[in-house]
Amino acid sequence: MISSITNDSAKTDPFFREYTSQDAILKYTKATAGFGISYLLDHDYKTVYLDALRHLSVSAGPHGIRMLEFGCGGGMNLLHLMSVLGRHGFKIESAIGTDFSPVLIEAANRETESYLTSQDRGYVRFCVATSCREAIGLRARYFPPVGTGRSLCSN
Repeated sequence: MISSITNDSAKTDPFFREYTSQDAILKYTKATAGFGISYLLDHDYKTVYLDALRHLSVSAGPHGIRMLEFGCGGGMNLLHLMSVLGRHGFKIESAIGTDFSPVLIEAANRETESYLTSQDRGYVRFCVATSCREAIGLRARYFPPVGTGRSLCSN
């Protein structure tokens, strides 16, 4: 997967350089993003996600909720969402975060160790995906059909 983003044109693209630099970790991970994003995650985003789940006409079923976030950065949103949903009684079957930045995916995997319980860590994966096609492939790989399980997708 990474090979498609390491060619010379990608390395000279300012957008690519921004999101694959070590500085990106400081901007796009929970530990260093600051109070503003923490407030949004705890209040605005939390309310939106819980309201959406309450309005689903079919329950998550015995397997729980499956989540895919395309463009997860350092994993802040997905990790926080897993924590919120767990506290509100929602079962998580699996959660996948994808991003084109290997640096941010590595940071997201480190954040998993800091912000999730050991049990919850088994339900989350962060993967490099440089296109929607790759993300959809990961979805198919990690979300095999399972009865009536529901998926909540972000981004």
